[in-house]
Amino acid sequence: AVALAATLLAAAETGRLMVGPAVGGFVYSVAAAVVIGSLAGLVLSVGTRLLDDELVETALSGVLAYGSYMAADSLGASGIIATAFAGLVFGTVGRRFGLSEQTRLFLDGFWRFAAFLANAVLFILIGLEIRLPVLQHQIQWVLPAIVVVVLARALMVYTLTLMMHRVSTADGHVMVWSGLRGGVAIAVALSLPATIPGHNLILALTFGVVLFTTLVQGLTIEPLARRLGLVTDQTTDVADAQA
Repeated sequence: AVALAATLLAAAETGRLMVGPAVGGFVYSVAAAVVIGSLAGLVLSVGTRLLDDELVETALSGVLAYGSYMAADSLGASGIIATAFAGLVFGTVGRRFGLSEQTRLFLDGFWRFAAFLANAVLFILIGLEIRLPVLQHQIQWVLPAIVVVVLARALMVYTLTLMMHRVSTADGHVMVWSGLRGGVAIAVALSLPATIPGHNLILALTFGVVLFTTLVQGLTIEPLARRLGLVTDQTTDVADAQA
């Protein structure tokens, strides 16, 4: 989504969208990022076989995340995709062949806490950025945008679940309702230059959708799952015990 938004933003800044160059640029951005991230993940996976220190290896995983992003971004590729693939490769190859059991436990705990902290800060920033007067002023556009986003999610999920016979209808309902919007949408919206036509409207639509999915959908997923019989007190107790 971020890579596609960057491609469309470049077209918006020039005032015209050349389909061929836009598609080519998008494909390059993704493909180059996949290669860069995968190579970086492989290099660290091999390097960790020479080490046996959980602190050093965890620090190197942070360097991998930031370094793969910067390397891809400097070459005009998607830094986010590069970081994702670097993590995927290191999380499979590196964990299996280069990390000891003690290091794996330490690494998992560190990144679990880092993800929790980043998510908490992210939602604080979202709350600081959302302006209720702006949403009220654009409410006639915000409500249809919410409906369109939910319907688009439903169309995608139900189409795929029809093709996957192992997915129940109840699972499909929960998958539709769990399509939350948050950090990526806010980050892309805030990165748009103020000179783009409809800038304030885009921000209002984005904030409105994020607010609805976070407060309404996010807080009603568990009751929905319980009503559909997917979550019970027994399954909750088992999950807590496993955690």
